[in-house]
Amino acid sequence: MARAIPPDLHLRAHEEIIVAAPAERVWQLLISDRPIASQPGIVGLAGLAYPIGGKLTGEGVGAKRIGQFSTGKAIEEVTAWNAGRVLAFKVLEQPPAMEEMSPYRRVYAPHVHGYFDTYETRFELTPLSGGRTRLTVKADHRLRIDPVIYWEPIARWAIGQNVRRVLIDLKDAAEKRG
Repeated sequence: MARAIPPDLHLRAHEEIIVAAPAERVWQLLISDRPIASQPGIVGLAGLAYPIGGKLTGEGVGAKRIGQFSTGKAIEEVTAWNAGRVLAFKVLEQPPAMEEMSPYRRVYAPHVHGYFDTYETRFELTPLSGGRTRLTVKADHRLRIDPVIYWEPIARWAIGQNVRRVLIDLKDAAEKRG
């Protein structure tokens, strides 16, 4: 029997990395509008969305953020701001989760909207001894496409790749400035 209601699977990413730089330096990079330097790898080759950079407008809770992705812009709002320690934002408008593979330059493909969404992303910076920082990211997503048993591992893999790419990029940039 076919489902009338699509699945609604909550996915949570939780990754951390140790950065050989003080939290203040990591924070400044986190809130800057510099592009992500590293290449997206297989995620990009597969046509899946990957982050390119972000730009904050203002400071504190309620500030707006534009997350630039390979597939378009995410309009975001800051939900937690503790300078040097916590930055969290919720996504108000999503870019497509992937780009339709096509020989044409741009294809409007409604089936790539609404099946995978990011709801909130949270960065936490924990100062460690020796001027180091533990940088943790937590991100909440929803997957709404059948068969979940097929799409869930792909979604988890892509989320992990994107999150690790952002963390490694921040680590590399912070350590280069040291």
